[in-house]
Amino acid sequence: MSYYERYIKQTRRFQAVGIVMIVVAILGNELTGRTFAPPVWILAGIGLVPLVIGGSGSTSHGIVKAFASLLESEPTTVNAKEFLTALNKVGRVSLVKRSRQMVESALRAYENSPEADAELVKELRETTEKYIRKLAF
Repeated sequence: MSYYERYIKQTRRFQAVGIVMIVVAILGNELTGRTFAPPVWILAGIGLVPLVIGGSGSTSHGIVKAFASLLESEPTTVNAKEFLTALNKVGRVSLVKRSRQMVESALRAYENSPEADAELVKELRETTEKYIRKLAF
């Protein structure tokens, strides 16, 4: 199983845990008959945290930024291949300037690493040109 698949599974787990906690809070509120009971709202609020983390991590730009960050911090061939896999699976994505700079920095980090594969660098460049677009605010 690739790191990309494990990453997606983990974001779905976070979302599932958040949804379950919110459902338990709602059911607890309905079963106890105490509308707006503080413990129930606290449980629902805590459930929102993994739901938001999983949701933000599973967006296309979140995935690209996560794998770019991984490649930038650890510029290995394995991470470069995983970044390429993530780009191909996500498809077209629009990124703001700062995120595009992060992707470019990750590519440079791998390109300058001792284990850089010239063919893989070329493929990464072509794939980023193909899928990453400017997001203008």
